[in-house]
Amino acid sequence: MIELFHWEPNTFSLKPLVVLHEKGLEFASHYTNFQDPACTIAAPGGSETELTHNPELTGPVLVDCGTAMTESFFLSLFLDEAYPERPLRPADAKGRWRVLMWARYVNEVLTPAICTLGCKAFLVPELKKRERVPLEAAIAALPTLERRNAWLDA
Repeated sequence: MIELFHWEPNTFSLKPLVVLHEKGLEFASHYTNFQDPACTIAAPGGSETELTHNPELTGPVLVDCGTAMTESFFLSLFLDEAYPERPLRPADAKGRWRVLMWARYVNEVLTPAICTLGCKAFLVPELKKRERVPLEAAIAALPTLERRNAWLDA
């Protein structure tokens, strides 16, 4: 059984959700509050290393046949290859190139813009409700400087 740990509004979580639905795959949906800096995922049989070193850090986490995987773009590629009955990518090299070109644009241009808007609309109001000292401690414990700075900016 495929399991997806995700939240919204988040472009990272949206990508595999779209793929799962487009391919008509059955999966267990686990809404996970990645907005909590102390959030951890206990994925059964999952690789703790993979989950710890997830560059997106805000999910999603896909578990398939006991293996936990991260990074939304690669999850989408995995799902399309692992479940080929309803392919989403073209069979020819030029078509696959076109898909990868658009994926790069979405990942590098659209996603940061959408994240900024989502952060302003949803994350900032939520963070304002929290006590500052415990929140700052949780942010200080985040594994990467980039992620700590993003949370501090919010």
